Amino acid sequence: MKATDVTVQDFIGGLKKAFIIPPYQRNYAWGEDQCREFYDDIMRCVETGGNHYIGNVVYYLGENSGGAFQEMILVDGQQRITTILLLLCALRDITDDEDLEGDIDEQYLCNKRANEVYRIRLKQTVSDGESFTAIIDGADTQDMSCNVAKNYRFFRKKLLSYSGELSAVLDAVARMQLVDVNLQIASDTKDSLRIVQTIFEKINSTGKPLSQADLIRNYLLIAPSDEKQSKWHKDYWLKIERNLGVDNISAFSRDFLRMTDCEEIRENDTYREFKNYVSKDMQDDQELVLKTLLRFSKSYSWLINLDCPDEELNRELTMLRNLKSNDFAPLALYLLDRLYDIALSELRLIIHLIVDYLLRMRIASPTTGSGTTRSLSFELIRKMRDDGENSIACSYDAILFELSNSPTIASEFPSDERFIAALQGIFYHLYARELLLRVEEYETKNIPVDISKVTVEHLMPRTISDWWKQNLGGNEEAERIRLTYTNPSSFCRIGQRCWLV
Repeated sequence: MKATDVTVQDFIGGLKKAFIIPPYQRNYAWGEDQCREFYDDIMRCVETGGNHYIGNVVYYLGENSGGAFQEMILVDGQQRITTILLLLCALRDITDDEDLEGDIDEQYLCNKRANEVYRIRLKQTVSDGESFTAIIDGADTQDMSCNVAKNYRFFRKKLLSYSGELSAVLDAVARMQLVDVNLQIASDTKDSLRIVQTIFEKINSTGKPLSQADLIRNYLLIAPSDEKQSKWHKDYWLKIERNLGVDNISAFSRDFLRMTDCEEIRENDTYREFKNYVSKDMQDDQELVLKTLLRFSKSYSWLINLDCPDEELNRELTMLRNLKSNDFAPLALYLLDRLYDIALSELRLIIHLIVDYLLRMRIASPTTGSGTTRSLSFELIRKMRDDGENSIACSYDAILFELSNSPTIASEFPSDERFIAALQGIFYHLYARELLLRVEEYETKNIPVDISKVTVEHLMPRTISDWWKQNLGGNEEAERIRLTYTNPSSFCRIGQRCWLV
């Protein structure tokens, strides 16, 4: 590793350089607040004639580097370099000085005589690449909504209101200082790439902690060649993102591991456990892991987006989510992947059974902790996956038997008698809504009910008036009734035909 203090002009400027943001890096994430701070730093440099330290840029030379050309694979600093170039694009686009415009283009933005791959000096991620290239080429950004376009417009607006010499802004940018950190590793060995991974784990270049999904993406996509990284990113990771949405990948990774290991995993431990899974269970076969995640991402999308193509199953999954069934997410994920394509009818029955079980448990055992249902979920997966004497079939009958013969009353499928007794007591009204929907579906099968539009009516106000006090038997009796039936947790009592919340 070699670290050198340099200026922006020395590092980015010059000829025959290409900065590559590898596919495993997150998209450009800086917002207006960070750009405003960066712009203010530049303006102070303009006013004082001084310089400003902007941080480290960590990279290694790519396999296509040679004596005539440098391909620099960015490990850290891509956010800052992108921001610098966006500001320079805005500066170039508002100036009337052709020499200033040409200097910016030739020294910082483009390699004029390079092939198309390296024509743009900074190769962005797939998600930002098209917009960034359009900005470099001077296209209109009004219809673009990504961060690179928003920040370009921010800088353009600020510079249009600047009354000083625009050449002074370019000089201030050129003087800004950074630390050039060349990892000096060979890009084509697994050990070297693991060094890059270790460094990446320590990085927080935007002030926002790297998410578990950021770390997992890097771990899976880092590869000996840019071509392989790009292929894996396109063939697997982008499809996973499209299935789930970027914000859901951390939760998906955790639930996938919970299903695989049949153990609870803390959210912040997801990445660490994922590395163990890849190295131990998958023998470091990154592409196999990506294929597996892509396969399961389809089923997980049905759980979180409720977009299962089978309408009947989708209704059950909707109710499963409404029952706050996160502890059963690993089990549902396992069942959807295993049965959807080969035994859809059986799968419908099983998910229906799990919904009935959870609904009864929510009402009959309201104080049961989540550890009970979580342990049950893991135990069912283990037994269905096991080949030994404790194994069970992946079927409705086998799962019903397990639920009905739990060794503890806390996790046993509530009997009709226990359930009826609970209905005559007090329980959380949101579960009553699910129960009434279940009844509605049985009674009026041909009339769909949108549970999102179902409301609970308040027959007794939370704060009772003098009229209520008088008609409930006086202050003392009225307060007793209010405390009994107007519970802060919004409970209701079906057995006595009351909806007092």
